[in-house]
Amino acid sequence: MSIKLTPFIFNVIVLLLVSNQLAAQTQTGIPIHKDWKHSPRNCHHLLSNTSQCNWQFIEVKAGLEGTVIAWDQAPEQEKEITNVSVAILKTAKDTIRVLILNKGHHKPGDHIKITQGSEPAEDVAVPLDRDFYIQQERSGEKPICRINKYDTQILKTMWGNVVN
Repeated sequence: MSIKLTPFIFNVIVLLLVSNQLAAQTQTGIPIHKDWKHSPRNCHHLLSNTSQCNWQFIEVKAGLEGTVIAWDQAPEQEKEITNVSVAILKTAKDTIRVLILNKGHHKPGDHIKITQGSEPAEDVAVPLDRDFYIQQERSGEKPICRINKYDTQILKTMWGNVVN
C-alpha cells in the first residue's frame, strides 16, 4: 500500500513545520539562538562576511598596550570551538582589532597590555552583533553576521593574549 503525497497533504506538512518553528520563538518573536535560520557555527566563524575578509592580519613581536575602545565577548560554544573575544584597541600610534585568545573581560576605557598570539588550529567562534543581524533581517535586507560596527572601519587585526 502506497501513500500519495497530494497537494493537500503536502500543505498540511508544511504548515505543521512552520508552526513548530514559530513555537520555538521567544516572547519577543525573535527565534532563540539554536533555531536561527543560519548555522551559529558558520555565522560566528571568523571571516564570515566580506568586510572581515578585508582585515589585514599583522604580527607585533614586542607586544603592545593601549586603551580599549570596544570589547565584545564570544558566547560559550561547543568544546571543539575556541571562543575569542574581540577588542578594539587604541595605541599610541594606531587603532587595531585584537582577537583575544585568553579568557577575561574588559570595558571601554580599560588600559591593557597585549602579547602576540597565534591563530588556533581548530574552529573559532567570535561575537555576533545579534541586534544588527535581527534589524537587517526584519527590514528585509540580507542579514550580515558582524562582530561590531568596527568590522568595516578597522582593518589592522592581530591574534593576541591579554597580559595580567
